Amino acid sequence: QKKCADKQRCRMMKRHTFFSDVVQKSKLYYGLVKAQVTKRHAPVVVNLFITGRCNSNCKYCYVDITKDPVRAFCFEEWKKLIDDLYRRGTRLFGLLGGEPFLHPYADRLVDYIMSKNVFLNLTTNGFLMHEHLESAQKATEVSMSLDGDEESNDLNRGKANFARSVEGIDLAVKNWAKVRLCAVMTRHNIGQLDFLLEFCRARNIFISFSPLISPAVSRKDAAQELWLSDDMI
Repeated sequence: QKKCADKQRCRMMKRHTFFSDVVQKSKLYYGLVKAQVTKRHAPVVVNLFITGRCNSNCKYCYVDITKDPVRAFCFEEWKKLIDDLYRRGTRLFGLLGGEPFLHPYADRLVDYIMSKNVFLNLTTNGFLMHEHLESAQKATEVSMSLDGDEESNDLNRGKANFARSVEGIDLAVKNWAKVRLCAVMTRHNIGQLDFLLEFCRARNIFISFSPLISPAVSRKDAAQELWLSDDMI
């Protein structure tokens, strides 16, 4: 009986996410086309960096936000900003950090953005997925990071990162969150393409590859060893 209930729940979730995806992506594409046709500037895609705090230590991270600002937005201020952006034409919100799930309002922000039925890309390392699984399930897309097998990944992202990342990815995938893997290519993991493609194939998820872009000023020295040479590219 439990298996039947689980199967029915999975079918309902798939149906719900399919129709939600169609609506959210249609609104996004319409907003992009409208901006092009009318030649009116509109913030169709907006990334909200809600915190500089992070529980990982990636050598090449490009985010350089104050971890302890003098004053942080309260929830009502975030709502006002999201409302204003939506009125101005935003149809894709990115929720980023640092690690977004370290922010005290992360789950409430996901709920509020999704109440507008727009595209939400939630970027997380997955370390706290067990505490925020419902939010991941609600997002249009969840971007999660992995750079290769344990050795290659941890050279880029820090000791024990691989195990915690994979645990979060598998929990999200098992519970029907729409996961997209993101891999940053460096000297340490340039030979990991086959591993990453097989990892995603086994879980039926997409993956995006990107080169190492300019890291934060505070991490430039540490990132020097990671740059790909022209021959490697």
